[in-house]
Amino acid sequence: MQTKITPQYSNTSKGKVAQKIISNCVHCGFCSATCPTYLNTGNELNSPRGRIYLIKQLLEGDLLSQTSLEHLNLCLQCHNCETTCPSGVEYGKLYEIGQELLKETTPNSLSTRLKYFFFSQTLPYPKRFAIIFNLHRLAKPFLPKALANQFKTPRSNDPLLLNSTFKEHIILFKGCVQRILAPEINQSIENLLQKTQTSATHCDKENCCGAIDWHAGNKNAAYKKMKHNIDMWTELNQPLLISASGCSAFIKQYHEHLEDNSNYAKKAEILLKKTFDTVDYFTPEKLSQLKITPTKEKIACHTPCTLQHWQKNPNTLTNTLKAIGFNLVHTNNPHLCCGSAGLYSAMNPKLSNTIKINKVNDLTVSQPDRVVSNNIGCLNHLQSDLNVPIQHWCEVVDEWSE
Repeated sequence: MQTKITPQYSNTSKGKVAQKIISNCVHCGFCSATCPTYLNTGNELNSPRGRIYLIKQLLEGDLLSQTSLEHLNLCLQCHNCETTCPSGVEYGKLYEIGQELLKETTPNSLSTRLKYFFFSQTLPYPKRFAIIFNLHRLAKPFLPKALANQFKTPRSNDPLLLNSTFKEHIILFKGCVQRILAPEINQSIENLLQKTQTSATHCDKENCCGAIDWHAGNKNAAYKKMKHNIDMWTELNQPLLISASGCSAFIKQYHEHLEDNSNYAKKAEILLKKTFDTVDYFTPEKLSQLKITPTKEKIACHTPCTLQHWQKNPNTLTNTLKAIGFNLVHTNNPHLCCGSAGLYSAMNPKLSNTIKINKVNDLTVSQPDRVVSNNIGCLNHLQSDLNVPIQHWCEVVDEWSE
């Protein structure tokens, strides 16, 4: 795709990167076939190709409208288009550049900015979020069913005491939202660590990974959180285990987000080599140490976009579950997003809900007894419309292992 970027952007690093990415797009439209927002609206400007064209217009000096900004904001950032694209267009990187530049000329509406501010000031902070969460739980009997189901009561498990004499040690990143919404997930992971002779280090001073601030456009706050985490984890000098694929995808990009800071970018690259999502760490070989008696239940697996498209890891979760004997059943369109997408479900509830219902239908086509996934956002989003339990995959393995 040819473009003539204005001098305002052509001499900047972002402008040069954007021009290179746009030039790789051959306008084939393959991306549209796997884009959830295009599939559900039929609007070309809600497709990756359409959004690339809008960003191209911006770089060429056109002043985009509030409507154009809304088309960009409707993007789930699922990166499915990158998986599909035969030309290797780095749409996600271009999208972030476009969003950043567009906000300079066409800022979000006041209501959108207020929503982003609210979420960036609550979700990354467990103590603050716990207050909001508990208030919603008290109001749950009076809320509409669809909203009330978003707030489940966490299960109470008895944690195992971890043995500090184990030869393997690993940092377990607790996350911010997950430790409030579903503390049983980290508890199950700790159980699996003990069962595989590994000791977990907890970092009470850890921050949110920074993804919420980043996607809310609060880049300075995100940079501060990233640097703090890098310093803390580097000092501990242990491998890092992350339970939510949304967090692991973002943390594995620290070195890219901090590329203008050579010191932290170098630290982040070193950290990347010993950062593990649960599907990276709990391999079939490691889980073979356990005595697993798999349930005969039919299990449907939802692999989050942040695992299969962001981390280019589409099959490891399903392959691991099959390898240790679980009965996985067929699902339709496993490549498509569930509609959660971080803050998306809160910012664009109508389209997010439509995408969610489609995903629920795809997941339950084989009438499973339960659904498993690997990301707290997906789990919490899907549970309100599923008529079967949905859990983190490590919970199920912990339940059926000794």
